[in-house]
Amino acid sequence: MNQCSDLLKRRRNRAVAERQISEEEKKERTKQLRKERAKRYYEKNKQKKNFITNYFQINDRAFSTSPEFATELLQSHKLRVTKSYFSHINSESQRVASVTQTQSHKELLQSHKLRVTKSYFSYINSESHRATLVTESQS
Repeated sequence: MNQCSDLLKRRRNRAVAERQISEEEKKERTKQLRKERAKRYYEKNKQKKNFITNYFQINDRAFSTSPEFATELLQSHKLRVTKSYFSHINSESQRVASVTQTQSHKELLQSHKLRVTKSYFSYINSESHRATLVTESQS
């Protein structure tokens, strides 16, 4: 009987110990999850703060009175203006070129049609002239 009760006690103790371990593991997991969540939260806030500080640093530069910054701005503005000017000129020249190409193409087509119709009528006239010659010679 004593042995039986000892076995039961051991089993109970083992089960209690396992339960305690599993509960400790659960607590450890929840702590770990909390830490990860907090870490993500602070990282996101840090990114937001960095974004905001960068934004204000850029805007502070915009209101800066340093001559280097002013020359840099002027050069970049000149560069943008010249780029847009040349892109505008290129697009205009391409448009004009395409218009002149279509006009010259139309002129070529018209002259070709004119030549074709002239040659066609000359051929018909020569055929009809031959036909009249043949009919005259047969008669």
